[in-house]
Order: sequence, then C-alpha cells, then structure tokens
Amino acid sequence: MEVSFPDGMEVSFPDGTEDGDQDGRGRRSGGPTPAGPPAQPDHPGHDGASPADATFSRVGERVGERLGVRPPTVDAVWPERSGRMFVARDGGGHAIRTGRAGPAARGLARASMRLDGPALRDILEMSVADRGVVAAWEEVMMPVLIGVGERYAATKRFIEVEHLLSRGITEVLGSVTRPPSSQDPRVLLAAADEEQHTLPLEALAAALAQAGVSSRLLGARVPAQALGDAITRTGPAALVLWSQLPGSADPAQWPHVLTSRQRPLLVAAAGPGWRSDQLPDGVTPLGSLAEALRLVSAVALPADRAH
Repeated sequence: MEVSFPDGMEVSFPDGTEDGDQDGRGRRSGGPTPAGPPAQPDHPGHDGASPADATFSRVGERVGERLGVRPPTVDAVWPERSGRMFVARDGGGHAIRTGRAGPAARGLARASMRLDGPALRDILEMSVADRGVVAAWEEVMMPVLIGVGERYAATKRFIEVEHLLSRGITEVLGSVTRPPSSQDPRVLLAAADEEQHTLPLEALAAALAQAGVSSRLLGARVPAQALGDAITRTGPAALVLWSQLPGSADPAQWPHVLTSRQRPLLVAAAGPGWRSDQLPDGVTPLGSLAEALRLVSAVALPADRAH
C-alpha cells in the first residue's frame, strides 16, 4: 500500500490530548502530557536519490532542502516505489505528524511522546496481532517513525523518544512466533558493511515468520567477506542486503555474493542507500516490505507449503 503524509492530521500535546483522547488501545486517556516535540533518531541522514529514482525514493530525501540541514533518517524505512516523500516543516509545535494514519498510530505517537513504554508495547502488540506484521509496519509503525523524524529535523530534540519507540518495535517484532526449529532457514538477512540500521530487516524477519518462512538475521555491519562465508556455509535460497545510507552501499560488496558457489536464487538489495543504476546484473531491488515478503517467500517457502 502507499502511505502518504500530506498536510493532514496532527497529534498534539498541549495540556491534554486530541482526536477524542483515544490512546490507540480503545480507551480514553487523561491528564497533561509532557510538553515539547518528539524527535527523530540520532542517526545521520542520507543524501538519497532524486524523485526520479523510483526504486528508492520513499522517505526523507527532501528534508534538507526545506531546513538547510542534512536530512535525518529513521531506522525504519522500506521505500515504496512511486511513493510520496514527506517534507519536514520548520517550527516548534508539540506534535508528531502521522498524516492519514489511524487511531493506533496516533496512540502510538502519544505513548512515545510520554515515554510510556507499557502503553507503547500494548499498541504495537495489538497492531501486529490484529493486522499482521506488514500492515502494522506500514499503517502504525512507519507513520510514527517518520513523524518522529520530522520533529527531530525541526527541533534537534527528543532522541530518547526515538530510542524508546525503536526498542519497543524491536521487542514486539522479535516476539512474533517463529517457525519450528526443525525448519532449515533458507533466507539470509544482513545489513551492509558499516550499516547500523536493522529495524526494516527485523520487520521482514517477523513478516516471513508469520508466513511460515524461517530466516537468519545477521544484524548490522556485516563485512562482505563474512557475508560470503555465511552464504557458503548455509546455502540460502534468498539473500536480502540492507543499506540505509549511501555510505554503506558499496557495490564492491556484491561480488562476494554473486560469485559464491552457493549463490542464492534470489539476491536482493533493499533500502534507500542503494542506487538502482549501480546494482550489478543479478541483484533485484526491493521497493517495499510487502514486495520483499512476496518475492522472498516465493523462493524460500518450504516445499510442503509451496502449493
């Protein structure tokens, strides 16, 4: 689905709450909330591609043009092909913009701003249980993460909000039931060398688990040689290599994958760091979490469930 973030709904935090005071868990909340806008993560920005680069143009690439600062990134972006980019707005304001997102996202924004860990986790858990990982990611988690990024770009404050939110997302995605240990993982997920962002890979691992596909997640900053060794030792059917920032999107990493004797059937590049015109033949760009789930599952689903 395409998620857009126009001049729409705001979540405000003056001396109370708005939007019917719903906190995203179906109950009303009361009392004052902390003043001050939330923040985006303390991650450096990326230069990104132009809007014409349809593969990786989803989020954040134009922030700096409006603010005169290097655009921030959030550790949670599966770019949508042909998706609209958000633009951060200058100024203070006690708000996390969530665009057209629904009550769950607005409640998650409020809980994040209050540093209310239990409420935050409740909303995330119910969103994943009710919608599934992909929809929860696109409809609840991403709007808030992007909104937090906007506020940080405008204020340079509230890094603690992003940290609590990111940690909560990691915990909830990690709690999704995995396939039985008897199933051999046929998917290898890794962040590129010097790439520290992993939330999108955690979302893909959880989505695959819900689909009955086991995976190995190597985590952040996987050197090219180590990645090649892991491929040789495990023989995966699919590899997804994530790059959030152009600095980690070194094309020299790909030969270690493409020349392996155990070369996966699907070799895929994901994340806004990669430029599609710099990907070698044989590497498939992934434009969204849903697309990644579909393509990876097609080659990695256990044989007894493939039909």
